Amino acid sequence: MPTPDLEAARKYALQRLETELPAVLVYHSVAHTRDDVVPAVERLAEQEGVQGEDLLLLRTAAWYHDLGFVENEVDHEALGIRLAQEVLPRFGYSPAQIETVCDIILATRLPQSPTTHLEQIMADADLDLLGRDDFWTLNQALRDEEVALGRPRTDEEWYGGQLAFLQAHRYFTPAARALRHAGKEANTQAMARRLAGCLAVGGQDEAGAGSETGGALSIEERAAILRSASLFAETPEEVLLNVAALLEPLRVPAGETIFHKGEAGDSMYVIVEGRVRVHDGEFTLNHLGTCDVFGEMALLDTEARVASVVAVEGTHLLRLDQVPFQQFMASQTAVALGVIRVLNRRLRDRVRDMAHDFEYMQQMGRIAAAAAALETGRYDSRNLDEVGQRPDELGQLARVFQRMADEVIAREQRLKQEVRDLRIQIDEEKRRQQVAEITGSDYFQTIRDKARKLRDRK
Repeated sequence: MPTPDLEAARKYALQRLETELPAVLVYHSVAHTRDDVVPAVERLAEQEGVQGEDLLLLRTAAWYHDLGFVENEVDHEALGIRLAQEVLPRFGYSPAQIETVCDIILATRLPQSPTTHLEQIMADADLDLLGRDDFWTLNQALRDEEVALGRPRTDEEWYGGQLAFLQAHRYFTPAARALRHAGKEANTQAMARRLAGCLAVGGQDEAGAGSETGGALSIEERAAILRSASLFAETPEEVLLNVAALLEPLRVPAGETIFHKGEAGDSMYVIVEGRVRVHDGEFTLNHLGTCDVFGEMALLDTEARVASVVAVEGTHLLRLDQVPFQQFMASQTAVALGVIRVLNRRLRDRVRDMAHDFEYMQQMGRIAAAAAALETGRYDSRNLDEVGQRPDELGQLARVFQRMADEVIAREQRLKQEVRDLRIQIDEEKRRQQVAEITGSDYFQTIRDKARKLRDRK
């Protein structure tokens, strides 16, 4: 049986995702498939020992699992299956292989219920983000997409629904559990804190106190909101109540800048109501809403702000200034220890990220060196074997480069052989011509005639 052309199938799916997905799909975009799910599938498949035809079919399903969105976001799994059934035969997939791909795609439908090993890997890869550090950015993109599709939710509805989803979810493969379970638990706890903060604000509004003044919130309600800040994730509840007493209410009208990039940081802000835009000039970095926290590192130093923040709408904030907080922290070792633990964890994560970045740059340098070596005729494909084992885009680049370089070298060798063969043909033709010139000359004919006469005489 011929091997299916995965590369052609991939290009087909990628081209349609890049050109036909509606602009409102800011979460289920081409990046979700290309940059999130496919690398996650590659990573999990490697750790789970998937190889050969199974790996090929799993990769195919990863590229096609959200292709149905090009037609409709409703029941997109079934639409993606239909598209796979229609186009994969032209790329050499057999009916049995296509059936397996469709089963893997169907495993991403919520609630997930995968039955085979390949389906479990696909299900885990599709929700890999639940345990990642960029969970909140992608979660906000999902919420923005839901709003654009006409399904807005209040903060309480959104955070409550997301919390219930996180609590009910489980990873199926050992590799996914080892890689993402701890991160998912941390994100679940953070989601619970956000929901608690929103419920505190909502409960106050329902009580009729209104939100025109920050003083309407009790210390307990402020503490619930304050716990949304990761800096206070490990602060004991009784101590957090004392920190909450330091919060000052602040009203910011729509369009007003809360602080500018480059200003010395001197306070942290918690959003009680409203929405702000974090930006660097014209470039928007993030949008933050109820219960979100920004500027928290300014509680520890006066380094310049790295971005500007402006209120998108009338926004109610709680501000915690650096001076009173540091005075309080000096007398409360529990706060200091909690902050140190959080910062230590961030430092470890940053060191790990830097190590990964350094390794990434080194391996990118190997590809550049390989390109230079190919140009000078000193290329050795084995130098990229380690890079080619990566499950991400860099690994794919290395594998494609190896394949193209091998083809270039093979063509060059064929050309050299053809040149050698041509030279041999030219030399033989030249010899034939020289012989013909000699044998066709009058002198040669005279000698041949004399030789014949001598033979006849003998």
